[in-house]
Amino acid sequence: MVTSADFIGPSPQDEFVRALETEDIIGCVLRLHLHIEELLAVFINSSITIETAKIITLPQNFSHKVQLATAFGMPVEMGLATLELNGLRNKLGHRLGHQLRREDVFKFAEKVDALREALFMSDPSVMVSAIELYGKGSGKRQFGEGDPIWDFKITAGLFYGWMLRYLSLIHI
Repeated sequence: MVTSADFIGPSPQDEFVRALETEDIIGCVLRLHLHIEELLAVFINSSITIETAKIITLPQNFSHKVQLATAFGMPVEMGLATLELNGLRNKLGHRLGHQLRREDVFKFAEKVDALREALFMSDPSVMVSAIELYGKGSGKRQFGEGDPIWDFKITAGLFYGWMLRYLSLIHI
């Protein structure tokens, strides 16, 4: 049986925190996207049996990974939040000068909150959450009360945590 500690190997917690702490918006979004992509790969690889491995391989394309993971039973809400994150990453990574917009981050937060409602209803909503990164001495940041990058960091951090929790609940 794989434990939640096994997930930290390919995506060390300290690297995740460093991604949250960076002031480089594109770097932050890309690094957090990579951490989520790693969890998708773990889910897919754990779903492929010896028999199906003769036919199914891990796709290179991110949206194909989301589609395959969803076909293997990943909650639709998790897939939709993952695709929303991918859309944010693509806007920043492929459009010179594109800025992280509050309305884009809010759409991502809504998708992540739908995941919370489906799987972890007793947890507080993304919209009332906060983050404090001690390494940077940033102080506590509340969702919706500052720069969109902080709302993104809050949302992505919760999303990553809920994905890890889901994977541990299904014993991957």
